Amino acid sequence: FPLAPRLVGKPGVGKTTLAYAAGHTLEQEVYFFQATMDTRPEDLIVTPVVAEAGKLRYVASPLVTAMIRGGIVVVDEGNRMSEKSWASLAPLLDQRRYVESLVAGIRIPAAPGFRFCATMNDDASTFDLPEYIHSRLQPQIYIDFPEADEERVILKYNLPYAPDQVVEYVVHFLQVAHH
Repeated sequence: FPLAPRLVGKPGVGKTTLAYAAGHTLEQEVYFFQATMDTRPEDLIVTPVVAEAGKLRYVASPLVTAMIRGGIVVVDEGNRMSEKSWASLAPLLDQRRYVESLVAGIRIPAAPGFRFCATMNDDASTFDLPEYIHSRLQPQIYIDFPEADEERVILKYNLPYAPDQVVEYVVHFLQVAHH
């Protein structure tokens, strides 16, 4: 079964960018689901959209769209979701590979190419994941801020005409900000 990586790190280290870049490298469609503290299990399945005359209609969520199309879903800031929402994803993250909508009364299987990735902030404003979800989100990859020499290479690559003095100033500023 495909891995479901968990990218963990401080806010702003590039977890979401890395997840998108990995999906792009695999030449698969990448979909994002922004997790919040009030994400309900049904929010993971359908998304309400305002239609004509102000009426609501429901469309497949980014997660379900990725499942159907065989793409990659990135659940951004996944540890902001409650255990109840994670529990609804347990069958998707093991050998069963499906989600269920109790409201609609349907079971949605994941296409063979479907991949799942979660990003998680390493800070105090998040929920602890239940152990049965920890075991399904593997491997855990810790992303940290770049060291000064790595930051210098990144800046020089993206700003090839910047004077060395400016690059060094920015590297110093960023290193202080990281700490």
